[in-house]
Amino acid sequence: MHSEQTESSGNFFKDILSHQILQSPAGWFQRIAFSGLQDARDIEAQRLVLLTNLYCVVGVFFLGFFSFRSLISDRWELGLVLAGCGLLAFGNILYLRFSGNYQRAGDAVVVAVSALCFYLLATGGVENTGPLWSYTLPPLVLFIYGLSKGGLVLAGFMLASLGLMHIPDNGLLIADYSFSFKTRYSSTFLVVCFISSICEYARFHSYGVLKKLQQRVQREAHTDELTGLSNRRYMYEQINRELRKIQRYDRPYSLMLCDLDHFKAINDEYGHPCGDKVLMDVALRMENSLRGEDTVARWGGEEFLILLPETEEEEAVLAAEKLLKAVSDSPIHCGHQSLSVTMSIGVAQIHMECAIETILRKVDDAMYEAKRNGRNRIEVHRF
Repeated sequence: MHSEQTESSGNFFKDILSHQILQSPAGWFQRIAFSGLQDARDIEAQRLVLLTNLYCVVGVFFLGFFSFRSLISDRWELGLVLAGCGLLAFGNILYLRFSGNYQRAGDAVVVAVSALCFYLLATGGVENTGPLWSYTLPPLVLFIYGLSKGGLVLAGFMLASLGLMHIPDNGLLIADYSFSFKTRYSSTFLVVCFISSICEYARFHSYGVLKKLQQRVQREAHTDELTGLSNRRYMYEQINRELRKIQRYDRPYSLMLCDLDHFKAINDEYGHPCGDKVLMDVALRMENSLRGEDTVARWGGEEFLILLPETEEEEAVLAAEKLLKAVSDSPIHCGHQSLSVTMSIGVAQIHMECAIETILRKVDDAMYEAKRNGRNRIEVHRF
């Protein structure tokens, strides 16, 4: 993982040097805004990486500008504090870029901005305008931490600021604010917190609805509508994942292709609703007979493909025998009919890197061998 991040970072700076990014302003902005994003499918990670990077980038420019103005105006302390915060913001951009840890980077932004706002509140900044910058804190904290944690952080900052401004002779307040300004500042800060909380609640609610919709669409895209099992598309993804494990860790896995015997006769004699009932009942028995880490998919018609991760041939055969028994031991009731159902199973252990088409053809050959040898049995293909 570390080497992949380093390679990605190297490519980023190579693109900058070769002006590939600079040729497209939109591409340049996206590369900066989403720098450090490791999982582009995670919407919440996208949002937090975007917010952290943008706050830091904007902070570098603003803090650099105001630091320069303070230094040339002989406000050395303020200028150095702003310059230090600007360097921290730039360092945070690099940290996020190379580590990908957006949560720690977000913590750093919140801590740095809170400390800077408290410093400006205590010193007054330039002509007592420092407190104005604290209005940027509520949206930042709530967007990064959410309502619960963000609300606690803002409550802590509010209590600290109230103590700073209203407890006399506390030794921290340097600026001289009127009582009218103090009360108005506290009131308006609470209003900004309230409005920011409403916006965050609306965002969180919308995100929750979209996430549920996304999960539903993804589930439907990977699920067979009739049986509730995985479909071919999802099974292909899982087999590809196991192939990568073989390449990386040399861990074998096994496949089983199961085909219901004489299923066409069931449909012809009892009708398709009864055939559907048989498929659903068999699917349930399969799921109950397999391990939690195994994947069973409706492969098509009356065929079921089962993936058994990190399973050798002997274990796969035992699992196949268990399936045969689970399906054939008790009849399936369809209306007033009790149907005895059996199936033929082909088993293959995969312990080498092969094309998916080759693997599926071999396990399919084993299943048809079971059909030819009398059905309701298991045949094993050995690579």
